[in-house]
Amino acid sequence: MVKKNVRHKNNYVKSKVARWDMFARFIPISLLCLNIFLVTFNYVDFENAFWITMALASVISCVWWVWTITTIRLVRTTLKSAEDSLLEVKTEVKDVIEDVKDFRQRP
Repeated sequence: MVKKNVRHKNNYVKSKVARWDMFARFIPISLLCLNIFLVTFNYVDFENAFWITMALASVISCVWWVWTITTIRLVRTTLKSAEDSLLEVKTEVKDVIEDVKDFRQRP
């Protein structure tokens, strides 16, 4: 159950990273095309197009920042769980080594 949960978290992070990578490529190009369209056909002047782009970029940056913090928290939790599991295995291996040493010392 634990491995399945960790695998699910890993897939979740991978899919989110892939989605953000796609948005990181698509959004700037789409904003540029939108601005070119709006300015070319005189829907807005250049200054307003600039401020619209700045506002959209600010919103995207804030959402990205929240996502980054959430993902870092998830990775930290996963690493903490892995560390705890490894420490538990280390303790069990030490116990097994001691048991083997005791068994060898028996007559």
